[in-house]
Amino acid sequence: MKIKLFLILVLVFILNNYQTSGQVKTNNTNTSTKPEIDRLAEKYKDMSNIILYTANGELEGVVKVEYNSGNKPQAVNIMVDNETNIAAICEFLKELISEKKKKGYKEIHNYIGEEFSLEIGFSASDGISYTYKKGNMYFVIKGGEERYNVSLGNQTYWFTIETGDNSRKGSNKASNFEF
Repeated sequence: MKIKLFLILVLVFILNNYQTSGQVKTNNTNTSTKPEIDRLAEKYKDMSNIILYTANGELEGVVKVEYNSGNKPQAVNIMVDNETNIAAICEFLKELISEKKKKGYKEIHNYIGEEFSLEIGFSASDGISYTYKKGNMYFVIKGGEERYNVSLGNQTYWFTIETGDNSRKGSNKASNFEF
């Protein structure tokens, strides 16, 4: 009886080890070495439109992935136009700026200034313009107020966001210009 119990335990142990030996252990950390622009282009390549969700409402945008002459992605752009919900626009952009800063992007150009709100910037004659950079990567926000839209019966706003890789700009034959 003891021998049978022992053999059953050994058999269970062997089967258990055999079943788990083929499993791959994974971490929850992202160890991807794929460049950021490639990940973004892959995410948005099959989209022509996108809905951006905020607590203040939804925004509908048009997606465009730009490729260089070597057919490698160089920029991803989202344009929102004829939008009336300035609260949703400002909420979305503030959260996006915060996320980009967390990813290491540093502000290099800010047309309006941190002390002004995005709402004020959209109403300024030249609108808003922000540029952030991280290595060869850049992130640009531009936006503004359109004229009173008679068909919609109110003021409309637009903005565009773009993330791109300066090292991918130009053609394969481009060389550094020295002056």
